[in-house]
Amino acid sequence: MKTLNSRPRQMTIVADGDRHSTVTEVVKLPVKPENLQRMLDYVQKWHETIIPGLPGFQGAALLSSTTNAVLIYLHWNSKEAIVDASHDSRMASYFAGLLPMLSSSPEVHVCSVEKVIEPKQQSAHMEEELAEAAPARA
Repeated sequence: MKTLNSRPRQMTIVADGDRHSTVTEVVKLPVKPENLQRMLDYVQKWHETIIPGLPGFQGAALLSSTTNAVLIYLHWNSKEAIVDASHDSRMASYFAGLLPMLSSSPEVHVCSVEKVIEPKQQSAHMEEELAEAAPARA
């Protein structure tokens, strides 16, 4: 995918208990294989130009999948901000551009991040505990 904005970006996943005003939305856009790059470019353009101006928008990450889908991971100030954004007049044009590239209906999930698990250095003792906890194979 071509980068429209060349500045490096980083998005951090934060557990809900560690923040007070962020709601996570995950959108799955199933795409026809021949439209994957076009969809990525289209979604990226909107998320770098129009969507950042919507009230309550905090940030987004775009992901492509080998199962022919584009996933959008978004942070908003509230659930109300998501609803308001979906009714913003500019979004009708966004949705109209998405429809021809979709292979089926989009999925939208408003999520709670219950726990963020970070890697730790494992000791030999930890590896033994993990081995014991793993289901036995026949």
